[in-house]
Amino acid sequence: MFIEIINPSNPLRTENFLRPYKRGEKTFTPEVARQVLETTNHKKSISDTLQLIANLPKDQQADFKDIILATFDHREQPADTLLLAKKLATSHGFEDELNAILNYDYTKDTEQDVVYASAINQIAVYVTYAAIPKASDYPPNTSLVCINNSIHLSNTELASLKSIKFRQGAEVYLKYCKSLPQILDFSGGCVNLNDADLTNLKKIICRNGVDICFKNADIFPQELDFSQCKSVYFDYCDLISSPRLIAPKNGILHLNNSKNISADIDFSPCRLVGLRDSHFQDGERITFGKGSHVFLNNARNLPKIVDVSQCAVVECENADFFSRTETIIFSSAQQMQQSKINTDNVILRNKIIFKDPPPVSDRCIAEKQPDTVRNHTAPKSDFISKIKNLFNKNR
Repeated sequence: MFIEIINPSNPLRTENFLRPYKRGEKTFTPEVARQVLETTNHKKSISDTLQLIANLPKDQQADFKDIILATFDHREQPADTLLLAKKLATSHGFEDELNAILNYDYTKDTEQDVVYASAINQIAVYVTYAAIPKASDYPPNTSLVCINNSIHLSNTELASLKSIKFRQGAEVYLKYCKSLPQILDFSGGCVNLNDADLTNLKKIICRNGVDICFKNADIFPQELDFSQCKSVYFDYCDLISSPRLIAPKNGILHLNNSKNISADIDFSPCRLVGLRDSHFQDGERITFGKGSHVFLNNARNLPKIVDVSQCAVVECENADFFSRTETIIFSSAQQMQQSKINTDNVILRNKIIFKDPPPVSDRCIAEKQPDTVRNHTAPKSDFISKIKNLFNKNR
């Protein structure tokens, strides 16, 4: 029964095609219905096709049995379309055949792994169960939905696709991928984009705790929203093309060995930030979140103000605080010592300030106070003495 979409068409064109049949100006035949199924799986177009069948005399409806079954063979349809099809199938005695198609497990289909989604706005949306789908199997500008738990697209050419969406929790391998599509949509799971060609990529959608990694990439979309990621790894990447990066909330952000990092990135949502051997663009200030772990070892071209005072753990051994940095803010002398900063360097020492000045010990206070304080005897106030003298004078 399967009818392949071989000539994708937009809903408006299909509507224009069906209009004379809806008006009764032309005779609606199974051949005309097949043409519709060969061009679209659009929700309204399929519903209109079944309604045209339902409007025919009952003795003619039986001729459309294969069309009605094909409407659900490797095709997703909404509930109202399914209800109309079931009425037609029951009326003509092939309800069991329709149910068999509806209950078919496509994951076991070794010959046909394409399922057409019930598209609303897209010209062509395909659902595939294949673990290694081939872009060449689909028409240009296709939106592909991959619903296997593990997808391997490494070292493949995907430029002909408009977008790829993956099932929640899937492991996705796009390493060395050539010419990725314009949109990638991930939901949970792990994504490997190391050494992939991101030239055509305009948007990355990350949801539900994705772990994602990039390596040797130098072209990114202008905005990278990783707020819902669990962890994001950039290794040897150039972020010059992406001025706006939204860090993972309560997640991990590694920018080790990467360059042209914007100082405008808000690192405060992260619980761990790795900036070892990184290089910043020009910027005024970077601040990190409360209780975070931050590693600035060998980081270069750091901004004018580096505030690590809220970090639970900070390491900045051999960090470049000389090129541009004017102020380094620690919470305390203890935090400064644990950071492995070179305090023997006079220039660095002069840049360091403490957010919470170290408390002066009780002994130091005692040494600076008169003996009366040490003996816990409060001295007479000069003001009180003057009042008493004035009172005695007036007597």
